[in-house]
Amino acid sequence: MVLAMRFPRAFLTLLLVTFLGYLSFQLLTASLPLYAVTLGADDAAVGLLAGVIALISLLSRPWVGWWLDRGGARWGMAVGGGFYALSGLGILASHSVVALASFRTFTGLAIALSSTTSLVLTVALAPEHRRGEALSLLSLANSIGQGVGPVAGIAVAERAGYPGLFATCALLGAVAGGLALNLRIGNAVHAARPRDHRVIHFGVLVPGLILAALSLSFGVTFGLLAVHASRRGLVNPGLVFVTVAGGQILAQTLLRHVSDRFGRRATIAPGLVLVAAGMGIMAGAAGLWLVLGGLLFGIGLGTAVPTIYALASDLVPSDERGRAMGTLGVFSKSASARARSAAEPSGGSLDWKRRSPSPEASRSQPLSYNGGPCPYHRVPYSLIGHRLEINNAPCGARNCGRSPEHRDLIPTRYRPAVVRLRSAKPIRIFS
Repeated sequence: MVLAMRFPRAFLTLLLVTFLGYLSFQLLTASLPLYAVTLGADDAAVGLLAGVIALISLLSRPWVGWWLDRGGARWGMAVGGGFYALSGLGILASHSVVALASFRTFTGLAIALSSTTSLVLTVALAPEHRRGEALSLLSLANSIGQGVGPVAGIAVAERAGYPGLFATCALLGAVAGGLALNLRIGNAVHAARPRDHRVIHFGVLVPGLILAALSLSFGVTFGLLAVHASRRGLVNPGLVFVTVAGGQILAQTLLRHVSDRFGRRATIAPGLVLVAAGMGIMAGAAGLWLVLGGLLFGIGLGTAVPTIYALASDLVPSDERGRAMGTLGVFSKSASARARSAAEPSGGSLDWKRRSPSPEASRSQPLSYNGGPCPYHRVPYSLIGHRLEINNAPCGARNCGRSPEHRDLIPTRYRPAVVRLRSAKPIRIFS
């Protein structure tokens, strides 16, 4: 009710459309790799399913922004929802890893369209003195989708099987697209032919560099956090991830007014300080102090990132916001891709040897690991359903990865416990 009085109805509809579209994507982040394994995907193929989304999204963002400035903002969310639906239906009909990867390209296009368009429309629909608050609420819609989606995807797959999950994703995309067609944006977005025909907007380079630094910090931190926290004595490293997400949601709700009241730069600077402080604490602390570091890190991100988008929108004319938001997306996704490669653990080769050439037979045979760092943080998807035998682990414990105290250290995305699917045999990470 309070938001309805502060913002136009079209903006609230935009938040719902954004959430539904992003939820359609996030439902598959934990489940689709498991499905790909049942089709015979190895680790490289599973990585390709995520990589193709990032690549298509990165390459298409500048052109999406260029199109939005020429009148596409009225249709961007509807087209994005349609691509989400098409991706879900395509995956539903796919029976090979190649087909899965092909239809994931539509997901990458949908993300580029919906994320860039939602930023442009949020800036256009929100009152100028509440622009920072509106962008924080938009980030909140994405955060909730990211938090709920993977867990909900596993739950839906457990109850309805993979076909039911894929159909659900397609339905959510179609609903998002249908709602987007009813967005009443009026004259909030003006179509024009900008004088500058370049797809990259150089007026937002400074905000883009700051956003890239934050994206790089976020990517590297999340890539290494589970391993680091477990080595620093935190019994359940997942607590740090929860507090980071909680910090972001806290900032996006309780602190969403700050940049409108005190200015963009006065909000970004403390956010960067909190991010640096959180990373410093997580780097040097141990035990539950890591949780405090994660909380500060999340609050800093939740405060700074929406404000950076608000600052960029302040710096450019209204008919150039599409290119500006597309350029910021390029900075963010480029840094995220660099972070993923930087966070890849080094040292300690994984020499997984199957004792039977038959995949089905190998499920009853152990896979051996000898030497190198304790590999509980890098359980390859191709090993799902196999029994692991780990020798010479750094902790000195034989079969480290199978011991109860070390099973809890495996990131959640690698240990959905037992997922019983109607379309496949039960999937067990460890037996």
